[in-house]
Amino acid sequence: MGWAPTNGTLSTNPVVQTQQGQGGGHSPIITSAGSTNGILWQINGTNLAAYNAATLAQLYVTSQTSERDTLPALPHFAQLMVANGKVYIGTNSGITVLGLL
Repeated sequence: MGWAPTNGTLSTNPVVQTQQGQGGGHSPIITSAGSTNGILWQINGTNLAAYNAATLAQLYVTSQTSERDTLPALPHFAQLMVANGKVYIGTNSGITVLGLL
């Protein structure tokens, strides 16, 4: 669910809401190109998923390309970092980097 800020307070009703639960995931992060093209990134189990930040529609999940984008074992408190158009994920054995091909 998402709420919109208005005059320093959050709306009482959500402005967007997903149809499926996104539970079981790690702390999400949001990236954007200025004030447009927002993407919410979240690790859910062994998958990295990307959602449209305005509508929460799923854009991508690593299981779509299972061989190419498979994540190795992740630590319990795995975190994401996004820089220079790439997503960095700390794993049990190193760092996985996902980006444009």
